[in-house]
Amino acid sequence: MTLQLLDTSHFAEAISLSEALKTDPSPCSFWSLTEERLLEWIKDPCRITVVTLEENRIAGVGAIQRGGRHQAHLAEISVAVHPEFRRAGLARNLVVDLEERVELLGAEIIKALIWVENRPSRKLFESLGYEHKATLMAEFKSESIGEIDDAVYYIRIGKVTDP
Repeated sequence: MTLQLLDTSHFAEAISLSEALKTDPSPCSFWSLTEERLLEWIKDPCRITVVTLEENRIAGVGAIQRGGRHQAHLAEISVAVHPEFRRAGLARNLVVDLEERVELLGAEIIKALIWVENRPSRKLFESLGYEHKATLMAEFKSESIGEIDDAVYYIRIGKVTDP
């Protein structure tokens, strides 16, 4: 397994992963990736996106996004692993890697929003010390999926620095 920062050479594979994740029952922030969106992510100074490569394919993706002016101390994390590569520790590796990089963004607290029915993700974040602090009702809604409630998890990582 190799972890790398997302770059333009990964775009086709990242879009392919996005398509594979659409068949998942769990809502995912990596659905519907496009080259334009990925390029925006790379250029965003408040975002770090990493990919994990297995067998020369992107097996997983993770991102951490620092908040704006009054939320610069807070970063939101999101990870997803291709269905073929799950249960091998890739999500854990992505989270740990992003936690190590969060201080580069100047954040001290990481927030994860996880669909309440996504038990494997909730167990993963809990095992890494994240605390379930709230549940957001109907956080996501679409005609095809309906309403989704998100469990909100937090962990304190480091000291606040001004961005």
